Amino acid sequence: MLSKLNAEYLLETYQNHSAVLCQLLRVPPLMETRIAEASIMVILANLIYYQLGLQLFGKNYRKKGVSLVCFLFLLNLFSFNLYTAAEFLFFRAFEGKTILACIILPMVFLLFLKIAGNHQKRSHWWELLLVISASFGLNMSAIYMLPFELSICLIPLGLSKKSFSVWFRYALCMIPCILYGGAYLVTKHYFFFYT
Repeated sequence: MLSKLNAEYLLETYQNHSAVLCQLLRVPPLMETRIAEASIMVILANLIYYQLGLQLFGKNYRKKGVSLVCFLFLLNLFSFNLYTAAEFLFFRAFEGKTILACIILPMVFLLFLKIAGNHQKRSHWWELLLVISASFGLNMSAIYMLPFELSICLIPLGLSKKSFSVWFRYALCMIPCILYGGAYLVTKHYFFFYT
């Protein structure tokens, strides 16, 4: 028995979510993580690929969006090794790293494409803020990866649009990253003990 909870995993709630689902649905944990969650992750990844296809080719070219999904699915299926997202997606789909690499990062990029198309539309910014805020409970690596992706995407957008609202909204999207990063560092280095 642990004398106290490990502070390093205090903020990551992904395992708690799986445990609650197993208890509520009376499903064995191995089936829930290896079959149910893995299937959902593959489906979600392909839905995001489809949305990316619609965003890149336009809503009138749905067949091209479907073709992109088929191409990326086959590419993932036949080109996996230890160092690709395909290996995570098909063999380790139940891990938080997979959710970050195959779901969260492509979703943030999709929302960036939508924002680049119309940076005045608030709903895209709210979706981006929601995805960013929800990602930290799934994988703590998002604390380090999301600020880089946001900066790589939104700083050039702010420079090209020359709009104060882009810079202000970029700063707002960085606030959850800074807050979770600070909380993680505080708990990781035991400035705060959870007993």
